[in-house]
Amino acid sequence: TNINTTVGATGKVDATVQPTNATNKNLTYTPADSSIISVDANGNWTAKKAGTTTIAVKTTDGSNITKTITVTVTDPNAVANAKWIYQTGFTPDTNLANGDTITVPNTYKDGYNENQVDVAFYNSAGTLLDPTSYQVTLSNPDLFSSVKASATKTHIAFTHTEKTGSSLVTVKDAAGNTVRTFTIVITAPATVLATDIDLVTTNINTTVGATGTIGATVEPTNATNKTLSYTPADPSIITVDANGNWTAHKAGTTTIAVKTTDGSNITKTITVNVSESVVVKEENIPNYPNDVITEGKNIYIDTNFTNTYNSHDMNFREY
Repeated sequence: TNINTTVGATGKVDATVQPTNATNKNLTYTPADSSIISVDANGNWTAKKAGTTTIAVKTTDGSNITKTITVTVTDPNAVANAKWIYQTGFTPDTNLANGDTITVPNTYKDGYNENQVDVAFYNSAGTLLDPTSYQVTLSNPDLFSSVKASATKTHIAFTHTEKTGSSLVTVKDAAGNTVRTFTIVITAPATVLATDIDLVTTNINTTVGATGTIGATVEPTNATNKTLSYTPADPSIITVDANGNWTAHKAGTTTIAVKTTDGSNITKTITVNVSESVVVKEENIPNYPNDVITEGKNIYIDTNFTNTYNSHDMNFREY
């Protein structure tokens, strides 16, 4: 009383009239839906498409006896399920029903580190289907640089362009049947605000004319906006450009405010002390006439040294 078969299969209804000596043993075979299964006058049937229906088997001798056969036809190539696969870090696959939505940031990469959203299709037995012949329609094709079946014929790869937006995806099989509709939404990455500013030093002790760079980094390392601003309280003493490069202009004490620019409003302060440059010169030393003494410079004299005044004094003066 049941026929369970697949599309394209054929067979014959096995039915006999009782009693064996009945005068008319002819039967009629009437499918409720002949688009699913057809049956000829001899009970030979052909499964045409997936679905469930019945066949009424009836006597023709006026006895009006009818028996019903339940028919279930499956298509081994018909899509019964779809899944979002190869997700970042190879997390478990996600079932994808009609009308579902896949949402990823525009920095999304799959488990193979590709800018791809990967979707696979399965039949009712859970067997992976080859999507090579499938046709894909996108409502917003600008979001993708490529949409095609993988070389392994295991899935369709939607390669995104890192643009943001959404696209309705319609997938049809080779026969033109819609097997899945879903939406892919590509978003801007979530903003990660700064939590701290790490300063190499909180003090700058320098002299007029000196230059340098403020060592400052934003925490955490994955903060979205790592730009800092540098604001001296007295720019006549020290100036700082947008990259943290500073120049000392005159003697004095001031501060530099180092601040995040992402709205987290984190500020760190550097204390600045600028002193006048001191020049030390030698005086009255033969062979070193008014030379400037620089850091680490050596002066060589012999044991019977005398200065220009014929004394053993070594004279230095600050300017």
